Amino acid sequence: MAGMLIALAVVDAIHAAESKPAKGPAAVTLDSEAAGLGNWVSLSVGEAKVDGRESAFQQRTGLPANTTFGGLEDFHYENAVTKKSLLKLEGHGLLGHRDRDVKVDLTMEERGFLRGGYGESRTFYNGNGGYFPGATVWSPTRDSELFADRGKLWFEAGLLRTDQPVVRLKYSRDTQDGRKDSTIWGRINTAEGPRGVGAAFQNLDDRRDSVEGEISHTVGKTQFGVRLNWEQSDRKNSLNFQDFPGTANSYVTQKETVGAEQSNFNAWSNTWFSDTTSFSVDYRYTTTDGDLAGSRIFGSQFDSAHNRTGLRGPGYTDLTGTSLFNQHVVNLGFTYAPAKSWVLISGFRVSYQERNAEGQYVPFNPGVNSGTSLGPIIIPNPKATGLVAVDSSSVQTSVGPQLELRSTHVTNWLFYVRGEWEMARGNLKEISRPIDTGVLSSPPDTNFKRDTDNDRLLQRYTAGATWHPVRTFRLNARYDLKIRQSEYDHLLDSTVNSATSFDRYPAYLRENQYAPHALSLRATWQPTPALTAVTRYDYKIAMARTRADLLSSVESTEQTAHLISQSFSWQPHNRFYAHGSFNYVLDDVTTPVDSVTALPGPVEKAQNDYWFANVRTGYAVAKKTDLTIDISYYRSKNYDPAYAQFGLPLGASARERLGAVSVVQRINRHLRITLRYSYQRAEDQNFGGGNNFEARMASALVRYNF
Repeated sequence: MAGMLIALAVVDAIHAAESKPAKGPAAVTLDSEAAGLGNWVSLSVGEAKVDGRESAFQQRTGLPANTTFGGLEDFHYENAVTKKSLLKLEGHGLLGHRDRDVKVDLTMEERGFLRGGYGESRTFYNGNGGYFPGATVWSPTRDSELFADRGKLWFEAGLLRTDQPVVRLKYSRDTQDGRKDSTIWGRINTAEGPRGVGAAFQNLDDRRDSVEGEISHTVGKTQFGVRLNWEQSDRKNSLNFQDFPGTANSYVTQKETVGAEQSNFNAWSNTWFSDTTSFSVDYRYTTTDGDLAGSRIFGSQFDSAHNRTGLRGPGYTDLTGTSLFNQHVVNLGFTYAPAKSWVLISGFRVSYQERNAEGQYVPFNPGVNSGTSLGPIIIPNPKATGLVAVDSSSVQTSVGPQLELRSTHVTNWLFYVRGEWEMARGNLKEISRPIDTGVLSSPPDTNFKRDTDNDRLLQRYTAGATWHPVRTFRLNARYDLKIRQSEYDHLLDSTVNSATSFDRYPAYLRENQYAPHALSLRATWQPTPALTAVTRYDYKIAMARTRADLLSSVESTEQTAHLISQSFSWQPHNRFYAHGSFNYVLDDVTTPVDSVTALPGPVEKAQNDYWFANVRTGYAVAKKTDLTIDISYYRSKNYDPAYAQFGLPLGASARERLGAVSVVQRINRHLRITLRYSYQRAEDQNFGGGNNFEARMASALVRYNF
């Protein structure tokens, strides 16, 4: 499904950025006769009959399965309260999937505005977990039809007086409650050994309040302003799964309570010294103060109390901590256009940030016997735990110039080059130590120190051109290169990084380099007045090299991706149109382990190849009747169950078909009726057919304009 979402995003981007309506006869729209009727109300009703996995259908479509849904689809009302005041009311409210919203807007010309609203929405999730083909293991949650409800309440006021400062103030409150799935799966015993395919879910309980204020003004050729933002959030979430179901104390509940208060200050100004020269400055300050509490407990059910007599792990209790973050950022910008065909844009950025955190917790070990030897490590008694304190602090300073040059000096051509550089230097200190000296029972990996200096160089280069020789053809070409180089100097490292060490982290890596190259070609052409097409090709290759302590540098990963896309818009007649697109993607990732033969089995190749196609056609059957047909198809085939004997097979393999028919009938100038029927079938091999579904959906909508 991820591949399909990417394909849909690509199609939307192509249509938004490149496609232009074909210049044929003016199309007749059903709203043309409703011109002048600025208010409307729409009512809808529908139902989806689903065979197969209902939770997979709900997550994919956002609609409830096998139940009636509908209600107030859309409402809009506006009216002039006075000659210079306009009142707008908007909203919708749909039953079945908790989708509702109401907005009020009072705008007073040359005075200001008052706005407010409240909305709720439901997002569906699928709690089916993973699937292991080697032993046909399937372990969904007790109720796989998960969902989270989100709400937003907001008020906003502004002063918009002529020749006076613009003032805006806004308050909002965001909430989230419910359950969603997680890919942090639990382990299950299979004939091939333990596999992490047990379903997991998160309990969500989030609250966030924010206040925003802004003042801006223009004096002469200078615009300047100040923004303030304050935010307070509280999150009480938990991760829940079973680790080896059927064994004692297999239920894992990992609770996390986070409270944070954040303040932002921003001051900016922009001055035009002439029609060709401008200078801008922007300063931002952010501070965040947070508190953390939590636990990870094994028990006979979720939310069990901590039981010292039946310990399993690894886990912890009594986690508490605090953190503080401060950041200062200054951006300077300069624009100079010496001629109409040349523009020079330059900038400089300086940033400083610091983080400090401290906490403590009580860890406990897996159920192994006291004194068990793992090389140089001796496992202590797992049932006697001690308190561990952790401290972390970091600072980082970065500076970076930016430069861009654009030219239209050559007829029918646009050239541009852009460069960005960032040099950063920082330091990270981490300390973890048992503080209950009388109880030598904390896991060995809780006692370490590290002090690391790091240097980072980031380079971004872009070069591109647009050729527009005739009105009906345009060609775009763009090349991007990004180089990220990081070096780490470990001034203090309490762990041993030799080949015989069982504990090399955290201070282990010395160098890392990542360099992605991207090439994009896009042609927009209009061979006839009725046909517009966009052809696109994207190529990306990204390489990463890593050097660990006492080892030589190796190429740790290489990613290669090809995207071929074709879209078209055809309108041969004012009563008929057709839009369509096709996308084909080849995406592969290779690592050094792909060629290692000493492993117990072959290593699965990571790839995400897929293709996607869709077509929409519309036909004006009569002056008052429109017919629309939608067809789409998605296919990926990257899953190989043969790897089950060595691990968990990955790689998406899915097929999805969708067909829909819509009929719009305008009864009169005020009333319009829309009927829609669709068929959707989804097959997902990654889950052994457990997420397959077949759905038939029918809906009706009545809209009244007034």
